[in-house]
Amino acid sequence: MRYNPIEPPDPAVWRGLDAQERLILIEDFHRRAGDEAQSPQLHAVVHATVEDQVAAGEAIVCKTLARLQNEGLDRHEAIHAIGSIMTNHLYAALKSKAEPGNLHDAYLADVETLTADRWRAEAAGNLDDQDRNDPLGDGADPGPLSAAELAQLGAFLAGIKSGDSLTLEGLDGFFCALIAGPELVLPNEYLPVVWGGSTPGDGVFADAGEASTILQLMMRHWNAIIAELETYSVYEMLLGEPGERGLVGRAWARGFMRGVAMRRASWRELFTDQNEGQLLTIPLVAGEIDPDFPPEPLPAEKVEQLVLWMGAGLGRAYRHFTKRRRTAAPDYAAARTVRRDGRKVGRNDPCPCGSGKKFKRCCGAEGAPTSP
Repeated sequence: MRYNPIEPPDPAVWRGLDAQERLILIEDFHRRAGDEAQSPQLHAVVHATVEDQVAAGEAIVCKTLARLQNEGLDRHEAIHAIGSIMTNHLYAALKSKAEPGNLHDAYLADVETLTADRWRAEAAGNLDDQDRNDPLGDGADPGPLSAAELAQLGAFLAGIKSGDSLTLEGLDGFFCALIAGPELVLPNEYLPVVWGGSTPGDGVFADAGEASTILQLMMRHWNAIIAELETYSVYEMLLGEPGERGLVGRAWARGFMRGVAMRRASWRELFTDQNEGQLLTIPLVAGEIDPDFPPEPLPAEKVEQLVLWMGAGLGRAYRHFTKRRRTAAPDYAAARTVRRDGRKVGRNDPCPCGSGKKFKRCCGAEGAPTSP
């Protein structure tokens, strides 16, 4: 099936697809059309949700979609318009403790009063504030986060009043596990883990503009991780200062394991493989194998070795599950590949992980060192 939002998909066929296949079809359409959304995942999720409501026969959404087209929008624009209402209510939900049913009713009431003129006016009014009300906008991804943007995201996460929310280092590890893993995990499932609860809590976001900014920063960081892994097969982890007994990367490792926990059964084959000792460094550093690890302060060279093994374990996991991710749906590779300028690491080049070995003898080898 090839998806084109101008032509309504057959409801039975659309509903017969799983969630991952729908997202891939939508992302593939925008890739083929040359539309690179600033937040590709958020774009696809909102877009798919509107199509899901139409396929399910949600009366108000179907009626509004038809009316917007009669008012001069094409079907793709009409989906964007409804999606902008959905996003506004999503941001409100992130700040509110209202019951889900009430939120859905409010969303439908807003959709029912939506007009093409109103959407055009709101879109025109937001040209200087990209995606504030319409994250389905088609701006180009500005690339990896700058140091200032990482600090902004880190400060926001640190300000969440939940003892179980993720720090910036933990978010980096969490995203790495979700990206490297064998199955797609959607934002509506993993975002509550970031916030440390079912919602980020009352008053976390100052306004819808801040919510949009933070979500965009997160999606850009997600895409930057993919770009690094696709281009170099390794990723330079975001690690903080040494912690207790000189250990580095505990928050990252714990974030990674929280990502693994979302699809633990699918990861089991890799964690029980005796040839994947590097990957086991991650739960070791996280304290899941031995809560008292390390029993005594670690010398700097041992800390560096553990960090290298964690990075190598991530890279090997990403490569190990590549085939499964791509065979989950035919267009997966095309939809998710991220191109990046820069020379790809040659097999005889020094390994980017910093081990001093050639890439083909280290992270690029199927027979890389397997136990810490």
